Amino acid sequence: TLLDNTATLLALGHHAGHGVKRYLEANLRAVARAYGLPAEASDEARLEAIAALAERRGLDTTKGLDIRVMARDAATLASRDGRRLDERKARELARRIHQFRTEMRDGHRSDS
Repeated sequence: TLLDNTATLLALGHHAGHGVKRYLEANLRAVARAYGLPAEASDEARLEAIAALAERRGLDTTKGLDIRVMARDAATLASRDGRRLDERKARELARRIHQFRTEMRDGHRSDS
């Protein structure tokens, strides 16, 4: 609910693209802290380290949880900020980012 409400507010101001990019960055920093990655690492190094951790943990990237793809999608949305169609994409991407962080924090949960 919080994600949806925040996304709606950002969309009303036509800032959904930038908002989801900032949301991704904040979540990457949180995951990096949780795994003891160096705070001074560049954004690119942090992203690659987290992607490697996700692979070792066995996150299923075929279900939209590939952090590299999410980072590219966030950058694309931020560069096209203000387009109405992108607001829906930003909301969906924010949900995937949240799911990624949850699975990195709590572990993978099977559907069974």
